[in-house]
Amino acid sequence: MGVPGLWDILSELPEEKYIKYLRGKRVAVDLSGWVVQATKFKGLRAVKNPHLRNLFFRVSALLLNDVHPIFVLEGKVPELKKAVFKKRNYQGNNNSDNASRESFDKILNQCHELLKSLGVSCIKSSGEAEALCALLCAKGIVDGVITNDSDAFLYGAHTVYRDFSIDKKGPNIKLYSLKSEKKLQLNQRNLIALALLLGCDFGNGVPKVGKKTALELLKELEGYDLLQRFQDWKQKSESELFPGYETDIKKKGTHCKNCSHLGSTTKHRKEGCGMCDSKISCKPPDSKNPCICSWHKNNDARQKHKNELKVYTAAKSIPDFPNAKVIEEFLKFSDEIPGEDVLDWKCPDLKQIQGKLFDFLGWTFEYSFEKCFPIITSWQQFKMSRNCLTDKITLLYKPINRIQSGESKNNAFYCACVVTAVGHTSKLDIVTNMESRFPATLVLWLGREFYRDKYGVTGSSQAWTPDPGDKLGDKFGDEIWNLKGAGIFSISLLGEEIRLNVVDDSM
Repeated sequence: MGVPGLWDILSELPEEKYIKYLRGKRVAVDLSGWVVQATKFKGLRAVKNPHLRNLFFRVSALLLNDVHPIFVLEGKVPELKKAVFKKRNYQGNNNSDNASRESFDKILNQCHELLKSLGVSCIKSSGEAEALCALLCAKGIVDGVITNDSDAFLYGAHTVYRDFSIDKKGPNIKLYSLKSEKKLQLNQRNLIALALLLGCDFGNGVPKVGKKTALELLKELEGYDLLQRFQDWKQKSESELFPGYETDIKKKGTHCKNCSHLGSTTKHRKEGCGMCDSKISCKPPDSKNPCICSWHKNNDARQKHKNELKVYTAAKSIPDFPNAKVIEEFLKFSDEIPGEDVLDWKCPDLKQIQGKLFDFLGWTFEYSFEKCFPIITSWQQFKMSRNCLTDKITLLYKPINRIQSGESKNNAFYCACVVTAVGHTSKLDIVTNMESRFPATLVLWLGREFYRDKYGVTGSSQAWTPDPGDKLGDKFGDEIWNLKGAGIFSISLLGEEIRLNVVDDSM
């Protein structure tokens, strides 16, 4: 559920981005959120196992865009959350709750099996999935979290990608970054404070305190640590919290209509006004010389702390406010973070993938291969672009003969070729846009080398020069050229652009 109204409070933060914005990034994904979305989407109700179909195509879109996902499974439900949900669903029974939990766990296990066959990392949290996602983000292991659950911020995530989609017609994510927190005075501790006020999965919040009141309090207490301020409410007296404010102040006394100071107009006309420093009559109202009677002092204090007094009064009705257990859940969550050998994208297992897709979705082997082949070639390129100099690059598929090449209607260069799995004799016809399979930095580097070889000069155009600090060419050295010489790559100059082909002209 998250914190009610929190996304509205954060409404000034999101930036709409296309999926290419995530290119080269590593992201944590709350798997449960995707499963729930798929089961609720009306357009997928007629589809067999919609959660698995949705998962495959979303993962495929990420991998083909050079995005490295790490999926996180739910762990044990925190006892505090169990207690809250039991109260909210009092009419329910434990048997139905346990049955639905078992059914959901079965669905998650199916997703885990599919991800494992794709070589994609899927780890299990000791508690809430968004908690481990946020921990990975806070530790810098991932660049952000894909989730629609605002609790990710409360657990410490600084970047959240919300409303993820693979729709090609519009933006694919909404980027929320707490790096813009100065605009709203928001950070993890203040967001937890809002959860205590508005309610969350671990508590019901403060009665009669809604989003509007919470925002007004946030502005009034700008610069304060709200969690510490809530603690002060319990430990300090009202006179310490709100200097000048008294709850049992007497009624407002008579004030002069001319100067607005304490005393009647008639008395001031005869005897003068001490605050105006006059012995006869008084002076016109002056903002620099306000009335300092006890009533006005109290009223000024009341206005200064208007919103805080309102929330403070409401919170006094809750004995355990602020709930230390809720604060501890968000601030002190810890979990074991797996090593890179677990988090890394491993080689997809085609036979396993085809078996899972046949069992779960009823796909034929031919159809599943068509959908999986781009993922496998992307994995090869992923490994090539990240290999150490001493590592060997494993090629699962290798082109053996070109059929046709040219430019498509959208001017993208393509190459149709016959490929074979390394170590096998079976051949498959593949048509693909090879430019989309290779990182732009690799194309630029190879293009620069081609330009140098062909014309004997380095080239003055920026089109031939990689980004500053790009060491891709130096990193791979002869490895790339060995592949090029073996017929895996060739370079073509089409107009003023460099295009990367899958086969050598000599083949």
